[in-house]
Amino acid sequence: MSVFFANFLQNIPPERIILKNSSYQNQILFPNCLSQSEEVQNLNYYNNKSYIPLLKLGKQSDSFITSFNSLVARVTKMPAPYKSALSYLVSEFTDNAMEHSTTQNPIVGFQYYKASKVIDICIGDNGIGILNSFLNYSGDKDYRHVVDDLTAIEEVFKGGSTKNSPLRGFGIRTSRKLLVNGINGKFFLISGNALVYNYEQITLESTFPGVHAVFRIPIDNYNNELNIHSYIS
Repeated sequence: MSVFFANFLQNIPPERIILKNSSYQNQILFPNCLSQSEEVQNLNYYNNKSYIPLLKLGKQSDSFITSFNSLVARVTKMPAPYKSALSYLVSEFTDNAMEHSTTQNPIVGFQYYKASKVIDICIGDNGIGILNSFLNYSGDKDYRHVVDDLTAIEEVFKGGSTKNSPLRGFGIRTSRKLLVNGINGKFFLISGNALVYNYEQITLESTFPGVHAVFRIPIDNYNNELNIHSYIS
């Protein structure tokens, strides 16, 4: 939720924001976030923490994302196959946020629940959302049937894409398969009034701007034989 509200508050002038943050909100730098303009080395402070501050991405975010993935892997002692899975999931959704959302600063959040032995990673933006990506599309594909949020999300999981490449469009579908089937995690995706929880699709009564994805990854009983290519190829 911190990622969602941090995104929401980006659209509000700072002088209109009156917040009384908890100590935890201060620790994760809510709502200002750790910006990409700050040194990546700042993340090293969190090597022994169960959280990472909210990270606000910019246009050149590759090194920032690499540092984020490395830190999460170190904190949770992930074996190599899980590091590859983490990198795939985070890269897919941060790339989508930067390319499709039209927002300037997608936000990434991380929390490690040691007692439950799970981690949550959230990637969100306050951009145009999945439906508007289809409504704004002007290429050769026929997406006239995509008229609401749920249909738009269904189209994405069928491989529909507004990217200008015949090889694109399967990343979200394969990410869900890798997370849910490969590492026994949980997948959440929300855009507009459509919610995806694993393989269930739900229409909500409320509408949420942009796109927000949450990955819950168990970090006990690692499967060292995991081959991510069995799920993403």
